[in-house]
Amino acid sequence: MILAEKKSLHPHTAARYFLFTTFVNICAAVLITTPVLVARLALPLKLTEWPGTWMFIAYGVFVGFGVFGSLAWSTIHYLSATLLNIKLLRRKLVVTHLILHNVAAYGVGFLMGYGAGYVGGTARLEGVGVAVITALISWTVIPIGILIFIGLLSAILGVFTVLDGWTMSRR
Repeated sequence: MILAEKKSLHPHTAARYFLFTTFVNICAAVLITTPVLVARLALPLKLTEWPGTWMFIAYGVFVGFGVFGSLAWSTIHYLSATLLNIKLLRRKLVVTHLILHNVAAYGVGFLMGYGAGYVGGTARLEGVGVAVITALISWTVIPIGILIFIGLLSAILGVFTVLDGWTMSRR
């Protein structure tokens, strides 16, 4: 029984993990907005043209996937105990899901926001041509795609975790 307790956890515990992550991600989202107040960075000017607009998109992706996604998974895990009568979830699946979710959220947010948006927006503000800007930010495209794929895998893993817990509870 003790071994089973270490390998599994209650859905409410998983919900707490994701809720804590939601609070951390909210704090990160607030901190990410503070550089807009630093005049030297000229972020409001960089946000007005391509590729600086990628900073907006990155922020939206981070808030949507990182904050609201974590909150949604917290709610799903919390409700799964009541609605699906799930008693236990596999700890490794929950932790892996949580890690992959956050790696994708922070990775896409950083690479898209800083790598493409800030670097490209700075170059555009300095009058650099589109071809040079494309060369400057092109290195971020494949890593962003990989991180988006990791985010999708984390969502599939989350669904699998809940379904796995449901099948374990039906035995």
